[in-house]
Formats: sequence, structure tokens, C-alpha cells
Amino acid sequence: MVQLHYLTVHDNDGFVGTLDAAELANPRSDVVVVHTQGGHELFVPVKALTEEADGTLRLDRLQMAGEAAGMGGNEEGVIPRIEETAQVHTDVQTVACTCIAKQVHTQTVEIDEPLGHDVVEVKRVPVNKVIDKSPGLRVDGDTTIVPILEERLVKVLVLKEEVHITRRREERRQAREVTLRREEAVVQRLPGRTESTESL
Repeated sequence: MVQLHYLTVHDNDGFVGTLDAAELANPRSDVVVVHTQGGHELFVPVKALTEEADGTLRLDRLQMAGEAAGMGGNEEGVIPRIEETAQVHTDVQTVACTCIAKQVHTQTVEIDEPLGHDVVEVKRVPVNKVIDKSPGLRVDGDTTIVPILEERLVKVLVLKEEVHITRRREERRQAREVTLRREEAVVQRLPGRTESTESL
């Protein structure tokens, strides 16, 4: 089986197709066939092909068009039809960025709130009453009564006095300055590079 050797053909825009090396080596052939990637056949004058150092062939499309236009007389000429297509590529670039910073502000305000406190009033109440047994501690409303006892020589128990302890609730207003803090967001747009661009 004969193995075919194909050469790569390219132009300034990139890959064009492949060419049978045996066809190019035929000295009687002025036109060769390049098989494009899309499955088409492109008839190219041999003079429009230049061998590169890497073994590939460069196609000079201007010379190709000139060679095709110069064919006349009884010779059959082939004028290739060339078509360029546009490819759109979308890239994302950063063109701006947003910087958000927080700032803390303080302010002094005056508050005036009622403050409550307990006041204890102690009052001694003389009784001097003979009793049979200790009455013990008792509570009358907001007043706590503590009995004070005394024994006398006749061995009688005398309620000498009572200590009345009364607790009452009082309120007074007190103004005071306090420092309050609050945060503020500062948004700053900085030059950057984020946007969607299209290139042909």
C-alpha cells in the first residue's frame, strides 16, 4: 500500500488545508489541489506556494489571484473564490471596582431618666407592756417590727419597745451625658478592568 504524504498549507490568517506532496513534486503540474478543513478543494498555482523552514507551505493569496488572472489564450484558468469569515470573541475585562469602607462616628447626647432607690426609716416605739411570750418578728405592710424584750427582777417579760423599720421607694432624676457611636458606609468607585468586550 502506498502511503500518502501531505503538507500543511497556511497563509497570514492561519491554517488553510493540506496538499499531497506527490502532486507538488510533479514538474508538469502548474496547479495543485489544496484540501481545506471544511472539505472543499482549492486550486492553487504552484508559484503562489513558498516552502517554509519547518516544512510547511505558505500561500501568497495576492500572487495566487495574479496567477489566476494572468491565465489566458487556449489555457484553462481557474480563478479561486476567496471568502473571509468573521469570528466574534467575548472577553471579560476589569474596568472598574467598587471599594466599600465603614466609618465610625461618635456623638454626645444627654439623657434624663428617673432613678429609684430605697430609703429605710428606723423609729423606736416605747411599749412597756408585760407579755407572756416573745411576739417575734412581724411585718405590717412596708414596716418590719422587731420586738425588744427585757426581763425584770419579778421575772416578768416586758415588751419594752418596738423598732419599726419602714422601707419606702423614692425616685430622683439624674441627667448624664453619654457618647454614642454609629457606622456609615462609604462607597468609592475605583478605576478597574471589568467589562464585557467584543472583538472581531
